[in-house]
Amino acid sequence: MVTRKQHLISRLSNKCNFLYIEPYKTGEKINFNKKSSNITIYTIPTFKLGSKFLKILFSTFILRIIIFSVQKLYLNLFIKKNIDLQVISNPSFIQLVDNKYPTIWDYNDNPFQFAKPSKWLLELYQNFLYKHTQMIWASSRQLKTKIHKSKYEKNIIYIPNGVDVNHFKNINKEKGNKFIIGYVGIISSWFFDFELIKTISENFPNIIIKLIGPKDPLATKQIQELYKFENIEVKDKVDYKVLPEIISSFNIGIIPLKQSKNVYQLNSAKFLQYLAIGIPIVSVPFIEFKQFQNNTFFCNSNKEFINSIKFIIQNKIKINRNNINIDSFNWDEISQKALSSINSLIGK
Repeated sequence: MVTRKQHLISRLSNKCNFLYIEPYKTGEKINFNKKSSNITIYTIPTFKLGSKFLKILFSTFILRIIIFSVQKLYLNLFIKKNIDLQVISNPSFIQLVDNKYPTIWDYNDNPFQFAKPSKWLLELYQNFLYKHTQMIWASSRQLKTKIHKSKYEKNIIYIPNGVDVNHFKNINKEKGNKFIIGYVGIISSWFFDFELIKTISENFPNIIIKLIGPKDPLATKQIQELYKFENIEVKDKVDYKVLPEIISSFNIGIIPLKQSKNVYQLNSAKFLQYLAIGIPIVSVPFIEFKQFQNNTFFCNSNKEFINSIKFIIQNKIKINRNNINIDSFNWDEISQKALSSINSLIGK
């Protein structure tokens, strides 16, 4: 799978040089001076939400200062010249930001969605966002409105999540013999509705339910419970290259998230991928995608989810991809808007 950051950076790297700082993730490769096109990648270990050990370690002010100082010294080792702009979306990297350079906060979703932040981190984040950033990129119109109402006084630019249209079009959508209801995306303790998945499984015992994506460590117990259901398959994230083929094998694409205002205001990249392939979608109601409601089953309850799936099966509903215009959510177009906002901030 490819993240929002990767989509934007890969398209902007022909216009800009990027120094990309990523947090260390257990089991993944540590990058040091990894180069790809105009992108140089470094991995820096930092505070991680949800870790009890790190929460205790970082709770001591003196230890935080020491760790942050070491991180900053390490970062300065490979910044050889002045930079024009900083873009940040991870609160655990705020201490690495140099306030003498223009800064953009990339507000894709709630930065504390996976775990409640410590008081010191929340205060650090709020102070930084309102006092030390010059612009915010909001990934949905609803988030833009929310930030505006919070009295953020600087530029808020709508930079939505998108879809790589060329990657997902012209896919052979031949289905197998078995009916598949599928989900692609993170299986999160914060917003993934495990009870809904169980309900779907119980109502459609002869249908395969495939859940594909990164597993939130804080959701380990809930994920383990899903293995008890014979028709539920839970798989790790897959290579982005094969994602169109996998999604096209779904008879129905679902977005089984918990019903809440915080979820409704998001922009779901997986929703756009389902649309680009052209499969029936059963989802929580995203306000961002009201324009697609004639091609989607938006549901406000588990009962509506079940009834919508039944309706699609009984009526053999198909979606004509050619009748859906998603040009405004094409990553190529979005990246140009991001570039324009960057140039306006740095005076180019």
